[in-house]
Amino acid sequence: MRIVAGTLKGRILKSPKDSAIRPTSDKIRGAVFNALEARDVVQGAYVLDCFCGTGALGLEALSRGAAHCEFWDRDQASLRLAKENVAACDMADKSAFHLKDATRVKSGSRDAKPSLIFLDPPYRKYDLNIVLTHIIDVLD
Repeated sequence: MRIVAGTLKGRILKSPKDSAIRPTSDKIRGAVFNALEARDVVQGAYVLDCFCGTGALGLEALSRGAAHCEFWDRDQASLRLAKENVAACDMADKSAFHLKDATRVKSGSRDAKPSLIFLDPPYRKYDLNIVLTHIIDVLD
């Protein structure tokens, strides 16, 4: 797994040793970010990476010019892996880490209002309608 483009292009990220985390593939991340950059929403963005896992989505955003990224995960091992990847990419000064469950967040649960939110939860573990309802409540 690597960063696809931007200032960190080609950086190899640590992957999980088991199947508890399912990282978004390089190909999918590349397609998502190409679409986002075509809409000019990444540069200078304040990003919230829920279910961050390895931190690949947030790091891809930072590599492509996002100003800051909050990494959320409810699993300590996942959050630790994201922290290691962020530190290895020298992006700690543009990052914040929170042990949070995106399905149970409350208003005021973030550092600032995000302009870009990534929701890439594990397959079949969450009802995305519930996740979206909680995220919308946090943004109000």
